Amino acid sequence: MLSNKLPKYEVMVSNNQTEVSNEHVKISLKKEDGCLVKLDVHVTPQATQAAYQEAIKAISKEVSMPGFRKGKVPSAMILQNFHPHVEKEWRDILLNRALREFMDITRIYPFTKESVQKALVKNVSLEAGADLLIDFESAPEIPEVDPKSLELKSAQKKDITEADIDKALENVRIHHADWNVVTDRPVQEGDTVVVDACSVENPEQVYYADASFKVDEQNMAEWFKTAIVGHKTGESVEAQAADQEPPVHVRITIKEIKTAILPELNDEFAKKSGAESLEDMRKKIEDQLNKNAEEESKFVLREQISPILLEKYPFEVPASIVKQELKRIITQKTEELKETGLSSSEASKKIEEMREQIEKECTDSIRLIFLENELIQKFNVQVSDEEVVRELFAQIYKYSGSLTDARGLLNSPEMHNRVRQLLMSKKIKDFLVEQAQKN
Repeated sequence: MLSNKLPKYEVMVSNNQTEVSNEHVKISLKKEDGCLVKLDVHVTPQATQAAYQEAIKAISKEVSMPGFRKGKVPSAMILQNFHPHVEKEWRDILLNRALREFMDITRIYPFTKESVQKALVKNVSLEAGADLLIDFESAPEIPEVDPKSLELKSAQKKDITEADIDKALENVRIHHADWNVVTDRPVQEGDTVVVDACSVENPEQVYYADASFKVDEQNMAEWFKTAIVGHKTGESVEAQAADQEPPVHVRITIKEIKTAILPELNDEFAKKSGAESLEDMRKKIEDQLNKNAEEESKFVLREQISPILLEKYPFEVPASIVKQELKRIITQKTEELKETGLSSSEASKKIEEMREQIEKECTDSIRLIFLENELIQKFNVQVSDEEVVRELFAQIYKYSGSLTDARGLLNSPEMHNRVRQLLMSKKIKDFLVEQAQKN
């Protein structure tokens, strides 16, 4: 009988295939791209005969005949009356047990219950044994990552200067400024403008609505600034968003031009902003800027982790999930391209041009998910409910424009799970940064 216990085995490796065997089976194993595993199995006559007897017994438990209780019908009568059923059960047992033997020997498993793509009995006899073909998509063989072997480029924390503090103070003054609306001249450098922006080809695609920007190189893209300078309130201008890929044809409407009347920079202003004095305000701003600089330094190190993991630890991922994720990404990117004004055929052509890169990015992202999840389990990375809620509040404060949106995000299990995954990804990367070598 084919064994349910871990058997003795031997493994022999050749150029492109592996042979594994025990007292019941001899299996030629071939691995192909996308975690496809192909098995050519020979089951010994002894194990084949044991499976045949088991098949007869299984059928006898399911059938009844006059004068016999279930399970008590003689084997000869079972074979005489239910031979096709026995044959089918026999083949099923051989295939299932052969796959189980293979998993016991190699610890290679199907990715899901639906991952077996072929299970075929080529030939079978009680005298010669059985020859089987089994193809399945395996779970990925995730390599073990050694955090201390990772090498990162050092990221120096930015030194905070008096000029940085002055600029931050200026931003606080602008936040508390009174505004003088300009009606007698066009936009010029240094103004603040309120604008709408939409796609020229598809006006329903809105990029900005009542958005406020300062007209300078620090706060506005050069193409945007060039387009609106010299135009008055109420005028619309078209421009190519040169910093987008592909470039987007944008219509910008100038709704308001205004200049700031800044509050005087003194202790009274500092107190209105929550500080005890102007000196205290500068110190608080300096502390916050240093904190931001420290986080930026960590971010630079953290961003090196994924490319290094992908380069240092290559492995195959199941083709089925790549195919599924690729379909989702292509659908999403196609819709995004159509929203820029491209027709369906133009969007499809653009996708084909990008397809190789999209496939690579898709496969890499899936590999990273497997690697990160393996590392998260190995090093027991935890994210508390409190951390999730705190991050949700931070995102709501930064991006959400309404109380209704905020409540929806806080009450969404999907959003909680997404934020938890993002935080765990950040934590495991920070752990790897701590362990890695810095050059």
